[in-house]
Amino acid sequence: MYKVLVVDDEPLTRARLRRLLKRVTDAEVVGEASDGLQAVEQATSLHPDVILMDIQMPHRTGLDAATLIMGQQNPAPAIIFCTAYDQFALDAIKSSAVAYLMKPVAAEELRDAFAKLTRITRPQIEHLRARIMSAPKTFKQESSVVSRLKGGLLKTPIGDILFFRSADKLVYAMTRTGKEIIVDVVLKELVKQFPGELVRVHRNSIANIGQLESLYKDESGKDRVKLRDTDETLEVSRRQLTEVKKAFAGK
Repeated sequence: MYKVLVVDDEPLTRARLRRLLKRVTDAEVVGEASDGLQAVEQATSLHPDVILMDIQMPHRTGLDAATLIMGQQNPAPAIIFCTAYDQFALDAIKSSAVAYLMKPVAAEELRDAFAKLTRITRPQIEHLRARIMSAPKTFKQESSVVSRLKGGLLKTPIGDILFFRSADKLVYAMTRTGKEIIVDVVLKELVKQFPGELVRVHRNSIANIGQLESLYKDESGKDRVKLRDTDETLEVSRRQLTEVKKAFAGK
């Protein structure tokens, strides 16, 4: 049985990876970490066989953490990177011959990754780091979200989405055509991935800045935003009102 350390700055993402691991692998999650520093500490104390490592994290990136872990442990654990990078960055990851999973991680892809486990080397990490550092303006989050359909994936550009809303532990996206899709990413992560394109309007909802039409008070005195291409409006919390006003001012 593999001992696995799950590293991601989003608690819901870590919880989902735990569930997937239980379903598709003979693995035991021995620990979790929310940033690169914690990842190094946990790897040192727990000695996992495998680490599922997010790349973009606070304090230390997944690449930095992987380099430190490899220098401290012999043998080093196998590391599988989890990424939401765009296709250009994925090409760089592939060229570095490191194991990776594209977010949102699918059960069958996780199963395949464990079936092909290999231990990463320092040259592979350094090659990937060099590729990323050499093109900082090109490496960016892709301006689309992925939802999973039976038998495949559906990629929807951010510009085609009016808003995101969380309910019943799921995140729904409403498209300009009136279609509602389920996306496998939490609201907090969406705002981080698409700064300048999305604005949080409430604890449970995010609006597409490009689709904002008006900000007004309803009959009960609550602030609401009207979006283009839909009759639906979103309540704006007092906590988010300043950010929403900034989004309107910056349009």
